[in-house]
Amino acid sequence: FWYFLIAVSTAIFVWGVVRLVLKYRRGRGPFHFDRPLTRLRHAAVAVLTHSWIKRRDPVAGAGHFMPRERPGAVVEALRALLAT
Repeated sequence: FWYFLIAVSTAIFVWGVVRLVLKYRRGRGPFHFDRPLTRLRHAAVAVLTHSWIKRRDPVAGAGHFMPRERPGAVVEALRALLAT
Protein backbone atom coordinates (compact mmCIF):
# COMPACT_ATOMS: atom_id res chain seq x y z
CA PHE A 1 0.00 0.00 0.00
CA TRP A 2 2.79 2.45 0.89
CA TYR A 3 4.59 1.78 -2.36
CA PHE A 4 1.40 2.61 -4.22
CA LEU A 5 1.10 5.94 -2.38
CA ILE A 6 4.76 6.72 -3.10
CA ALA A 7 4.24 5.99 -6.80
CA VAL A 8 1.10 8.14 -6.97
CA SER A 9 2.68 11.09 -5.15
CA THR A 10 5.81 10.88 -7.31
CA ALA A 11 3.71 10.77 -10.46
CA ILE A 12 1.75 13.85 -9.33
CA PHE A 13 5.00 15.68 -8.56
CA VAL A 14 6.53 14.82 -11.96
CA TRP A 15 3.31 15.84 -13.72
CA GLY A 16 3.41 19.23 -11.95
CA VAL A 17 7.07 19.81 -12.84
CA VAL A 18 6.45 18.91 -16.49
CA ARG A 19 3.48 21.32 -16.63
CA LEU A 20 5.61 24.14 -15.18
CA VAL A 21 8.48 23.49 -17.59
CA LEU A 22 6.11 23.48 -20.57
CA LYS A 23 4.45 26.66 -19.32
CA TYR A 24 7.76 28.48 -18.87
CA ARG A 25 9.09 27.35 -22.25
CA ARG A 26 5.91 28.43 -24.01
CA GLY A 27 5.81 31.86 -22.35
CA ARG A 28 9.45 32.91 -22.64
CA GLY A 29 10.18 32.10 -26.26
CA PRO A 30 13.29 30.38 -27.55
CA PHE A 31 16.43 30.21 -25.43
CA HIS A 32 19.23 32.42 -26.73
CA PHE A 33 22.97 32.34 -26.09
CA ASP A 34 23.68 35.70 -27.75
CA ARG A 35 24.98 38.73 -25.81
CA PRO A 36 25.97 36.83 -22.65
CA LEU A 37 27.43 39.85 -20.85
CA THR A 38 24.34 41.98 -21.48
CA ARG A 39 22.08 39.16 -20.31
CA LEU A 40 24.21 38.61 -17.22
CA ARG A 41 24.11 42.34 -16.41
CA HIS A 42 20.32 42.45 -16.77
CA ALA A 43 19.95 39.39 -14.54
CA ALA A 44 22.25 40.88 -11.90
CA VAL A 45 20.30 44.15 -11.90
CA ALA A 46 16.98 42.29 -11.51
CA VAL A 47 18.34 40.18 -8.65
CA LEU A 48 20.05 43.00 -6.77
CA THR A 49 17.26 45.57 -7.12
CA HIS A 50 14.34 43.13 -6.68
CA SER A 51 12.72 44.86 -9.66
CA TRP A 52 10.56 41.87 -10.66
CA ILE A 53 9.27 41.45 -7.12
CA LYS A 54 8.45 45.15 -6.82
CA ARG A 55 6.68 45.13 -10.18
CA ARG A 56 4.58 42.04 -9.54
CA ASP A 57 3.65 42.65 -5.89
CA PRO A 58 4.41 46.05 -4.33
CA VAL A 59 3.76 44.79 -0.80
CA ALA A 60 6.23 41.94 -1.18
CA GLY A 61 8.59 44.36 -2.91
CA ALA A 62 8.53 46.60 0.17
CA GLY A 63 9.31 43.57 2.32
CA HIS A 64 12.29 42.67 0.13
CA PHE A 65 13.56 46.23 0.05
CA MET A 66 16.85 46.50 1.93
CA PRO A 67 16.57 49.55 4.19
CA ARG A 68 20.28 49.61 4.95
CA GLU A 69 20.97 50.80 1.39
CA ARG A 70 20.20 54.42 2.25
CA PRO A 71 18.84 56.44 5.18
CA GLY A 72 15.10 57.02 5.24
CA ALA A 73 14.33 53.97 3.16
CA VAL A 74 12.09 52.46 5.83
CA VAL A 75 9.93 55.59 5.85
CA GLU A 76 9.72 55.54 2.05
CA ALA A 77 8.76 51.85 2.06
CA LEU A 78 6.02 52.50 4.61
CA ARG A 79 4.69 55.42 2.58
CA ALA A 80 4.63 53.23 -0.51
CA LEU A 81 2.74 50.57 1.42
CA LEU A 82 0.18 53.02 2.70
CA ALA A 83 -0.26 54.61 -0.74
CA THR A 84 -1.46 51.33 -2.31
